[in-house]
Amino acid sequence: MMTRIRLACGVASLLAAAAMMSSCSHDLTTSKAEAAIRATQGAEQMPISVSGISKDSDSESVALVTVDGNELHFRFRRYDTGWKWESVDGANGKLAAADFVAARAARIAAEVAAAAERERASRAKKWADNNRQPYVDTGYIFDKLRMNLARTPGEDLGIESWAKRHKLLQEMAKDAPGVADHRDLLLKHLPGPTDAWDRPIEFHFDGEHRTALYLSPGQDGIKNTPDDIVCLFTGSKRWDDFYKDLMWDYIPTCKIPEGLEGAISEWVRDAGGTVTATKAIQ
Repeated sequence: MMTRIRLACGVASLLAAAAMMSSCSHDLTTSKAEAAIRATQGAEQMPISVSGISKDSDSESVALVTVDGNELHFRFRRYDTGWKWESVDGANGKLAAADFVAARAARIAAEVAAAAERERASRAKKWADNNRQPYVDTGYIFDKLRMNLARTPGEDLGIESWAKRHKLLQEMAKDAPGVADHRDLLLKHLPGPTDAWDRPIEFHFDGEHRTALYLSPGQDGIKNTPDDIVCLFTGSKRWDDFYKDLMWDYIPTCKIPEGLEGAISEWVRDAGGTVTATKAIQ
């Protein structure tokens, strides 16, 4: 009788131990946690280190995970197929695992883009510093050529009136005291007229809308590229105390490569215009 009791107790102990071992085999471990994280789409290469597990219940556990140098609490749930990483505890509550992965990827992409932009901006600054003087000179030529735009109320804006005024401008450049510091520059480039790279400056006139477009193809010599200097002059009637009449003034809207805005900003600002920077260096 005693033998049967001892045998029954032994069997019960073995069954209890087996049940305990079975239960323990289902617990979340650091290796299982890492595998569950790696099984999440987008997290396959995420740098992680799982340093501890806290068991909430048979089906829920929390792992202490280091990601990008930050310790975070990752929550896991056990299904019949195994453990699955479900969320991360954050300052504002739980964040779904997929959302955490997406947010991290977006942050890294933004950091990479910011670094690339800093590198590009550095190259752009160097390029602008090396090319500053030709843009300053071309901007000065644009400013003087602005004087060729028809101002009197009855005068049409077009190539005929522009050419007539241009002859007067060339004569003025020979001896006018106001251009003494730039006389050689004007005498060289006004006859074309050409920009500081000795390339023709393009002109387009719209008499109906009272606009004129000046264009220099810039350092690369190719028009309609980001290193161009482009100014659109839009006519607006204003009272002129000297002429005692409403005269046409022209408001410039100009584009020039970034870092070179100062080459034209003074006279553009004085004329009530605006300057926009373009990205000549990509």
